[in-house]
Amino acid sequence: MMRDVRKYGAAGDGVTPDTAVIQRAIDDGGVIFFPPGRYLTGTLYLRDNTHLYIGMGAELFASPDLNDYNKADFVPQNGASKAECTTGGHLIVAHECTNVMISGGGKITGNSSAWLTQPDPSCPILLKTELRPAQMLWFCECTNVRIMDLDLGDAPYWHCFIWGCEDVMIRNIRIRGNRRVQNSDGIDVDCSKNVIISDCNIDTSDDCITMRAVNSRLKTPRACENVLVQNCILQSAYANTIRIGVGGGEICNVVFDNLMLLGYLRGIKMNCSWNAASRGVNIHDIEFRNIRNFTRCPVTMRGNNCHLPAPPNSAMHHIRFRNISGTLEQSCFIEGENDLIKDISFENIDFVCHGKGPAQDLSADGLWGHISTDAVFELHDVKELLFRNVKIRYADGISGWTTECRAVNAENLHFENCDFPL
Repeated sequence: MMRDVRKYGAAGDGVTPDTAVIQRAIDDGGVIFFPPGRYLTGTLYLRDNTHLYIGMGAELFASPDLNDYNKADFVPQNGASKAECTTGGHLIVAHECTNVMISGGGKITGNSSAWLTQPDPSCPILLKTELRPAQMLWFCECTNVRIMDLDLGDAPYWHCFIWGCEDVMIRNIRIRGNRRVQNSDGIDVDCSKNVIISDCNIDTSDDCITMRAVNSRLKTPRACENVLVQNCILQSAYANTIRIGVGGGEICNVVFDNLMLLGYLRGIKMNCSWNAASRGVNIHDIEFRNIRNFTRCPVTMRGNNCHLPAPPNSAMHHIRFRNISGTLEQSCFIEGENDLIKDISFENIDFVCHGKGPAQDLSADGLWGHISTDAVFELHDVKELLFRNVKIRYADGISGWTTECRAVNAENLHFENCDFPL
């Protein structure tokens, strides 16, 4: 049954709070239709077999009042990140739901300027992080989720979080985050199974798409597995277009295909652990193929992001990079320890090098992650690497690079039909 929120009393004028009347429509079930208008709302709770149809010209606009959002402890799985200044509140919540869908061609807007307005003194190109809601769309331990044909934007934190879910399709989503807001990730997939993300256009300040393995709060801990990301344009202003590896579980059977990666820093970043407190992630059977890269650093793979020993459960193996071309300005780092990183292959790779080779980790504008050496590929403590049909070229007038590949404590390296001119 189609339920028009206007008939329930929604004003849709962007000023009158519409949360209560929209929630009544959702509780009645069926297809919840939003005609053109701006609907000011706090947290909305989806139910089983619910479809939010946000039509063209309609916008769900996040309330500027933190009191209009769920509490951090409203369900056992939820919480607030003190380190990243979030309340644990969300705009749309789907908790342990079956058959939920959001579509229609309209917009969902997070209203980040309600909480984030002042420049960060340590890095003025970003805004100082103040207390704010958490993930804008929060799907937790749901089954059969569809998010299609929407614009998401201006989230104060992550735009869309898929956590502990199964059978998920995200298609034709356009995400535009505020480039000055820290942690404004696009889509984060965590401990979820059978997920397809396709035909999306994501432009954020932070990570565009992440694969995570944080299972400690879930009722049913599971691996992050069987994920396909295809036909997307991903652009990150200051972080990674793709990031893999946070938590303490398993990430496996993931394919990234037919992507364009754009941005200020990294294309693909993989870590078994993020900091000293991480439990360690087992990452395996991941494939990247048919990718055009125009980020500064196409690939970084490290055991621990903070250059500390990786936890005992960490591993990164059977990772494939195929048919990747584009440009780079910084070294591609593959750094492990013992048997942590092994069985990695690069096939049909064509990079044109810009930049100047060696660079400090901290850039002039105060952002981290710019470290580079004079080697295009910097390999440390890794095993079983294959480079097949890898071509490295250098842009006119570029100097500073002295070698295509430097290997330190690396075993079983194989080079087949590679074009390394230095």
